[in-house]
Amino acid sequence: MVLKRYTPPTCTLEITAKSSPLSRWAGQPVFKSLNFELRLDDPRLPDTEHVTLRGDRLQLETLHQAVSSYVQNLLGASRDWESNLNSKTDLTAAGPDLSEAAPGAVIFDQPVNTSELATPASNTSYLPIPPRLEPRGLLAHNLFLGSLSAAESGPVVPLSTLQLFDLATALDDCATEVIALPNLDRERGRPLSIP
Repeated sequence: MVLKRYTPPTCTLEITAKSSPLSRWAGQPVFKSLNFELRLDDPRLPDTEHVTLRGDRLQLETLHQAVSSYVQNLLGASRDWESNLNSKTDLTAAGPDLSEAAPGAVIFDQPVNTSELATPASNTSYLPIPPRLEPRGLLAHNLFLGSLSAAESGPVVPLSTLQLFDLATALDDCATEVIALPNLDRERGRPLSIP
C-alpha cells in the first residue's frame, strides 16, 4: 500500500493505493485501486468546521476537473473585469437567456438540467452528480459536493479564496505526480462492442 500526502496550509490530500509494477517503466508512480481522503482543515477555523471527504479515483478526477475549471474561469473573469474597468466599459448582468449575455459578463455556472443527470432505465443505475463550485461574494466560494456528499460533510462546503487555491494546488500536484490505472475489475464485466 502506498500513501502520498499533499499538504498546502488549509487542506490535506492523502492518496492510498496499490503500487503497480508499471511504475518502473513510467518514470513516476503508477497506482491501482486508488482512494483518497481530503481534509479541509484550515487552521484558522475551529475543528468543528473542518470537513473530511473520501472517495475513489473517479471521484478524485471529477473533483480535480471541477476545481480546475472553476479556478480557470475565475482567473479569466478577473482579467476580463480588470480590462473592462481599464477601458471604462459598463458591465451588464446576464439575463435569463444566456445567449444574450453582455460581452463583458462572465457566467460561472449554468443551471443544472436535472433531466440530464439521471434517466431511470431497467438495467442502468443513476449517474453520480459531479461536484461544482459557485461564487459566494467576492472572496468566498461554495463547493457543492454532489456524489462526494456525506452525512458529516453536508451537501455544500464554504471555501475562502485561500482554501480554494490550496485545494487546487493539492489536486494539481497530485495529478502531475500520479498516474492511476483504470479499475480493470469494472471493465471486465462490460461486453466488447465490435463495429
